[in-house]
Amino acid sequence: MARKARELSKSGMYRVTLRGEELFKSDADKAVFRELLTKYFETGEIYGMSLEKTEIDLVVKEGENGISMTMKPLITSYARYFNKAHSVTGKLFSGRFISVPIETEEEKAEQLELIKSGTVKQAGRRAAHTGTQKRVVEKKTENNQPEEGVEKIKPRSLPSWLL
Repeated sequence: MARKARELSKSGMYRVTLRGEELFKSDADKAVFRELLTKYFETGEIYGMSLEKTEIDLVVKEGENGISMTMKPLITSYARYFNKAHSVTGKLFSGRFISVPIETEEEKAEQLELIKSGTVKQAGRRAAHTGTQKRVVEKKTENNQPEEGVEKIKPRSLPSWLL
């Protein structure tokens, strides 16, 4: 089954989330990530960031190549650095990055406040990114006619590579 296409922002602004088991082992790792972020977003803008051990949240304006082609070399470069610096192999990030389009200055301010206050880590983000999905379910009525309904599916707790 094909994955859903990334939703594009008309304004070019996004909140981007990257996840992994251990993205930073030291402050030096965070400094390298900031340096790479500045390098790859030189044609874009960085409005705010939160660098946690298992998650990175960014509020950015895409570069001239678009959000995907700006994030790809950033993610690849940092993963190569991290694996080499810590003598590890394998995937650093779990799955592809999540991007939420931001269309207005008010939305941008709201996302920056969420990142700053740390409330992004709570239920609001889960609803926006991995929250309840919907699927159509057929139910039979009394006269045996199918009736469409909506069933909520809880997010899976298994890692993506096991699914």
